[in-house]
Amino acid sequence: MTAAETGRSLASYLGELKPLMGAGAPEVEATHPVEASEVRRFIQASMDDPARYCDEDGTLRFAPPAFPMHMFRRGLDEADPLEAMTDAGFDGLRRSFRPGLPAIDFPFSRLLNGGYAYSFFRLVRIGERVRRASSYRDIYHREGRSGGSLFLLIADAYATADGEPLLETVETVIMR
Repeated sequence: MTAAETGRSLASYLGELKPLMGAGAPEVEATHPVEASEVRRFIQASMDDPARYCDEDGTLRFAPPAFPMHMFRRGLDEADPLEAMTDAGFDGLRRSFRPGLPAIDFPFSRLLNGGYAYSFFRLVRIGERVRRASSYRDIYHREGRSGGSLFLLIADAYATADGEPLLETVETVIMR
């Protein structure tokens, strides 16, 4: 369903969503520290040069810059999100973009990936714990040839358990 089919303007949705700007989720810690075996598989899957992350003696010491983003998976005690498919009212769209962020109620039938922006600060070391803080950075509207779209920018700041910044990502989600 599009905004036009609901009889509401995109501006009215924007007015409801604007107060969410700056809303953040509680900081969460990855379920386990950075493990060499996972980093090794990540390096192989991304076809990166493993020597870049090793000491002079060849011991793996660091993970690639984007590795912390992939450490946040569903915990063993969390429900499988595919179980929602058995609910007759489930339309296949998640309204919660990060655990702990307020869900966004939208009537749009399409969600598009508008891309990511990255800022890297330092590599994470094997054995370190990683934390993530998420927030809604911006919400805005644009009109195009095929109608209007809402843009949602979600910021994720990754840091060590001691608070040292590792990287920041900003994801753009386009709702139509």
